[in-house]
This record gives sequence, C-alpha cells and structure tokens, in this order.
Amino acid sequence: MALTDTQAKALKPKDKAYSVADGNGLVIDVRPTGLKVWRYRYRFNDKPAILTIGEYPIIGLAEARAKRDEARKLLINGIDPRAPKQEAKAAAKEAQAVAVAEKAASALTFNKLFLQWLDTRPQTKHNEKVLQRVNNHLMPYIGNTPACDITPMMLIEALKRLDDADKTHMRTKVKGIASMVFKYGVGYGLISNDPTASLPNNIFKAHVTEHYATVTDPKDVKALFIKLNACNDLGGVCGALRLAPLVFLRPSEVAGLRWDEVDFDAKLLRLPANNKATGRRMKNELDHLVPLSRQALALLQERLVYKVGDHVFYNMRTYEPINPESIRQRIRRLGIDKETFTPHGFRHMASTNLNELGFNKDVIEKQLAHQESNSARRSYNHAKYLDERIKMMQVWADWLEEKTENAPTLTPVNPKEG
Repeated sequence: MALTDTQAKALKPKDKAYSVADGNGLVIDVRPTGLKVWRYRYRFNDKPAILTIGEYPIIGLAEARAKRDEARKLLINGIDPRAPKQEAKAAAKEAQAVAVAEKAASALTFNKLFLQWLDTRPQTKHNEKVLQRVNNHLMPYIGNTPACDITPMMLIEALKRLDDADKTHMRTKVKGIASMVFKYGVGYGLISNDPTASLPNNIFKAHVTEHYATVTDPKDVKALFIKLNACNDLGGVCGALRLAPLVFLRPSEVAGLRWDEVDFDAKLLRLPANNKATGRRMKNELDHLVPLSRQALALLQERLVYKVGDHVFYNMRTYEPINPESIRQRIRRLGIDKETFTPHGFRHMASTNLNELGFNKDVIEKQLAHQESNSARRSYNHAKYLDERIKMMQVWADWLEEKTENAPTLTPVNPKEG
C-alpha cells in the first residue's frame, strides 16, 4: 500500500531504525534520532543494492517517487542508478586532489625558500657545501613543508638527529643555515616568523672544541720533520705541506692559496675575507696579511716554475686546487698518526713556541687570524702589529731551520734536479 504525505510526516522514531515501504522499491527509513531518509532498493546484476535519494521532508513524497522512477529507467537500460552519483563523487574527489596538488605546487616550501635565498648569495664553491648540508640534514624532513608551517619542534627533530650522531659541529652549521634562510623569508615578507629564533640552545648537546694534535718540544719537532721530509715530490700536496709550517694558515686556507694573493714585492700573502670565485677564504671572514719569511718566499718562488692557472697548489691531473683533506691524508701516509699530529697542529706548534720565545700574545693571535673575543676590539685592522709580525715570522722560520737542522722539508728543491 502506497504511503501518503500525511503518513510519512506522522512516522515516529523508535529504539531501532526501521523502514516503511511506499512501493516499487521506494522506502522511507526512520532512525532513532528522528531523521527520515528516502531510499530506493533494487537489484543490479542479481545483487541487492540501495540508492539514497535524500532526506525527508527536504525531498517530499512526490519528488522521491520521481527520482525512483528515473532510477528504474536507468535499470531498464542496464545502468546502475548509483553510477551517476558515484561518478560525480569521484569527479569531486579528483578535483579536490588537483586543487590540493596545485596549492602544494604554488606553496612556498622550505626547499623553494632555500633556493631563493641561495640564489642571492655570491656563486662560490662554498655554496656547494651549503647545498650538501641542507640536502643531507634538512630537506628529507622539512623540504616539502610550506615554510610558513614549519615549527620549532620540526627543526628540533631534524637537528637532534645530528646530535644523536655526535655531529654537534655540523648541527651548529645546519642550524645557522636554516636561520639565515628563515630570516631572509621574514625580511622579504615571504613568511611571518623565524622558527629558529625560538630554539633553546640548552636542549642540544654542547659542542666540544677539538684540540688538534701537535708537537712542541724541539726534539719531537725534529722527529716530525724527518718524517715530513719524505714528502719530497713536486706535487701540490707536498708543496702545501712544506709551506704550511711557515704561514700559520688553516689547511683550507693553504690549499686554496691563489697567485693573486701572493705579493712578492711586499713579501706578503694578502688573503681576502671572501673571494668571489672560490667563496670564503678566512674562517673569521676578515682580510688577513701573512708576512713571508725568506724561506717561505723561496718555496713560493719555486712553485712559480709550475704555475698553471690561478692556484699555487693544484692537482696535477685536473689542475683544480688541492683538497685540504689531501694534506691530512699525506701526513698519515708518511707514518704520522692522528694522535701525534694533524695539519692544524702547525698553528699550535708555532703559537706555543713563540710564546716561549717571548713574543706578544696579541701579535701571535693576530697572525693566527683568531677572532677578537671583545666585540669592541673587533673593528679589524688587518695590518695591525705588522712590523712585529714580520720580525716574528722570520724568527719562527729560522727557529724551525735550527731545530730541524735545515730539514729539506723547509728548503726548496731545485726544480731542475727534480
């Protein structure tokens, strides 16, 4: 028996849902909440199916019957009445997915913000290290995240991985890069805040400064140079290893030495804080002068015979500057272990002995290119104490020759003799 609108309206909820038939498969479901829903029950491919038509009384009895009749016509034509609705739902879902993808594509992710920032920096080889550090330690965790959605906790989780691996020095570098990227974004109005500003330092492991192994006793210095003397070929690594004791520079600064930084007339090395072609030259990013002793000048004049390109010490196969790591590896191949000596050890060797020789500590520190601890004294004059430093560098070279008994490591090899 067909329903009337009055009957449909009078249906009351019960403890359990129930259905009342209207006819030809149309029923009205009454739920315990009082909600009434029209459904069309049918069979398709010999399987029972249900099409939800809509809520009563939003859809009245007459409209529900009309929709049922439309569904029956589809069935006669072999079409599942649910198909149009399913297709519309699938299309809406696909449109939503496309919209999300387009939003993600247009969003300023950390990766995009980083590349924008990197593009503003001078194009130097140092950028390769920056890119490598970010790709290794940040991109896997926040690279695809919109920069504005990155929280301090996300960064903490990424940086803690370096802490867990005892890479505290790398953690500091990576955090510094992230800070520069976010500050760039804030400065240009691309994002509203810098999440690195909220990172408490006391949640990370303290970085323990590495003390580079060295020797300072004259007897040990002599024994060391006897071994170093075995590096007697004409390659760039041996050349750098012979110059390093005389100039107090860090391994990377020696390895990257350029001919335009050598002033033979003034007997100086003039190292800029940064070089447009090769990136940062000095760790403290301040220009630096190195007085050249007669021994250091002789070594550099010897290298002139082999001058190819811009760099004093280069790989003889590629003509690229040597890698500072090559200096360390050559020292190991000469039978000197890391507990005894490292390339940085030349600096500590000089500092210790020059202090014992009575030279002013400030003069020594300035020649080592150490950063002033007092910011008021950091207004840098790269020629400060230059007269004292010229004298000191010659005294040091003479001390080395005396203590090592003119070890050939410090004495130029005649190029003609090979």
